[in-house]
Amino acid sequence: MRTIDKTDLHDYFKKLREGHTESFVQIYNELKVSVFTVCYRIVQSRELAEDITQDIFVKLFVSPPEESVKNIRAWIFRMTRNLCIDTIRKQHSVSLEETQTEPADAVNQNDIAMHIDLEEAISKLSVRQREVLSLHLDCDLNFREIASICDMSGASVYRLYRKTLKTLQELLGEKKGN
Repeated sequence: MRTIDKTDLHDYFKKLREGHTESFVQIYNELKVSVFTVCYRIVQSRELAEDITQDIFVKLFVSPPEESVKNIRAWIFRMTRNLCIDTIRKQHSVSLEETQTEPADAVNQNDIAMHIDLEEAISKLSVRQREVLSLHLDCDLNFREIASICDMSGASVYRLYRKTLKTLQELLGEKKGN
């Protein structure tokens, strides 16, 4: 299955606004993993991420973005980010127990351990760092798009991303040293 581009997304949403609900399946299939991943990285809870992902797609179905939206992917991930932040504010904090994950289809114990170590290191990042990391790596958004979503300058996003990578390296290095 090929990845749909910005033009395809505009076309699918146009069809959805015209009542062709089958185009929503294409939108959902294209974005569900990325939206869930961003949610999970920000809220650090599988259940919350699933709930937020569902809410986002319900909102997209009921009220698709207007034709005037230039970058629909960025618009969707801004909505995703905002809903995640609102959820965190409502909950006040996310406990460490909620951040535990079960790796899917791990090949061997080393892969499982590396996955757990990475998830544990990511859980120690700030919400802003998790946002930027996930929007760039999981959603393939560039720094300018992320800057627009997070209300930051492109240079600030780039610096934060570089700092986040360095922090992850340090956290993983500490883990390896133990």
